[in-house]
Amino acid sequence: MGADPAGARMDVGDPDLLQRVLICYQTPLAHPEWLSPALSLPRGMDRLLLLANGSPEALDLAARQTGSDRAQVQAAASFFIQQVCFVRSADHYRVLGLRADATAEQIKEHHRLLMRLVHPDRQGVADLWADAYAARVNEAYSVLSRPLSRERYDALLQTHRAEAKAMVSRPVSFRPLSHAPQDDRPAGLLSVRLRQSLPVWVLGGTALVATLLVWSLYLQKRAHPARFVTPPPSVLDAAPSDSTNAASDAIPGNAMAAFQAMPDWQALEQRESAAHARAASARNAEEQLESVHQRQLQAETEQLERLRRERDQLEQQLQAVHAETERQRLLQLKAEQQRAQQAQTERLETERRRLQQLQAERAQAEQLAAQLRAERLKLEQMRTDQLQAERLAAQLRAEQDRTRQLAAQLRVQQQTPTAPVAPAKVDSPPIESRKAEQAEQQARTQRLEAERLQAEQHARAMREAVARDVMAPELDSLIGRYAGAYERGDLGGLMGLFATQARVNGNQDLGQLRRDYADFFSTTRARRINLRNLRWERHGPDASGQGRYELYAMRVDGAAHDRYQGNIRFDVQKQDGQLRIVGFHYDIQAQ
Repeated sequence: MGADPAGARMDVGDPDLLQRVLICYQTPLAHPEWLSPALSLPRGMDRLLLLANGSPEALDLAARQTGSDRAQVQAAASFFIQQVCFVRSADHYRVLGLRADATAEQIKEHHRLLMRLVHPDRQGVADLWADAYAARVNEAYSVLSRPLSRERYDALLQTHRAEAKAMVSRPVSFRPLSHAPQDDRPAGLLSVRLRQSLPVWVLGGTALVATLLVWSLYLQKRAHPARFVTPPPSVLDAAPSDSTNAASDAIPGNAMAAFQAMPDWQALEQRESAAHARAASARNAEEQLESVHQRQLQAETEQLERLRRERDQLEQQLQAVHAETERQRLLQLKAEQQRAQQAQTERLETERRRLQQLQAERAQAEQLAAQLRAERLKLEQMRTDQLQAERLAAQLRAEQDRTRQLAAQLRVQQQTPTAPVAPAKVDSPPIESRKAEQAEQQARTQRLEAERLQAEQHARAMREAVARDVMAPELDSLIGRYAGAYERGDLGGLMGLFATQARVNGNQDLGQLRRDYADFFSTTRARRINLRNLRWERHGPDASGQGRYELYAMRVDGAAHDRYQGNIRFDVQKQDGQLRIVGFHYDIQAQ
């Protein structure tokens, strides 16, 4: 704000600030110096702004301190702010109620409080505050709120103050009256032409008064002879005129003595020249002040125009930013819509593939069910054959027992002595019949033994076939264990399904396959594998199945999902009653 004149600064720590504000409001002409623009603003402007805005806490405290009511304190604060902040010559700092060292936060806060106070939409403001106040507050805030414009404004204030100081301290040189500049404009109370003719009129009037006075004294002397008194200084200083010179011969010597003291025309001319010089100096000073004011007004106009241009540029930039933001938002919405459509398409494709897989699995399940029925029939046939063999064995044992009994009876009969009988009376048919029956029994026993041996051989062959050949349930169990170990990441359980001499893709050994599985399991935290359309060909203890696989894996960091698919083939062999994978062939088609 610049240096204040001596004695013109209000005490910022004065506790009677509110009392002075109330006095200025109640009797504004009692202390006009308190409202002078030359007086810097007090440091209590923050509090006055709060009072003017009707802050309940500030008004209560001020009312207790001053003994006045709240309405009067608020009105006094508003009046004081209006008188000291909105004078015509106030700069932007004074308009906002700030000093030149104000911070950005203080500028923002004062602008907010002043706009609440002087905004045209505020109730009752139209009667108390002019709309121009709000414009001045906004203009001041627009300049001071930005560091660059505030710096330029401070430099402009310093330039104006330096020019004003140089103009005030410049010495005034007086010129002779004859060389004084002629100006047709009014200056002071009298025009130049009137001032030029003023001495003639003064001297003429003085001479007329002197003539009348001398004539009256002459008449009195003739009636009452006496001495004249000394005329007043106005008469002595008066200049003689033509009429007084014409009447001088008729005036007595004592009367003319009063007019022998002639006016000092040179002093009068010097005083008039000094007056002209002072008038010219005042006129020059006024012209210089007007020039400074015009320059300041022009600078402020240019600055206002620049602010308007900057505002227009900012509005254009804001519109461009809004347009770009809207375009980006539309692009983002379009991209999200495309992603949603793609996700829906992928989901539909996944559902379609899943349906196909379910259909294939159902067909495979039906095929397995048919195979199971065939295997069940085989097992039932084997049980039937086994039961028949057991029944034949039981019959064979029964026949053997009968044969042994018949042989025992025959031996007993042969060992028992018999009485001699006549040849005509010998009973030979029973012996012959027993021998024939024994021979028949032996033949039947041999036949049953042969059938039993044949049944046992068939049952043994069936058991050996079951133990040796690959069965469909065993293949399903093997594939289920493989998929479960793969999805769990069970490296030991997975590698236990492979035979020690197993080959991978024709030439890769199990060591490399173990390392590949270990690396894959360590970099993923979830896996799901689907084996589809596996078609098995069984050849005794060997089997080969070929189909398609789909693999879904989630990485450890969860940032990405991997999907693979391709062809796969298992070569299995039953070793020691257990199925083992002896050949593993696959290809990878990443998606």
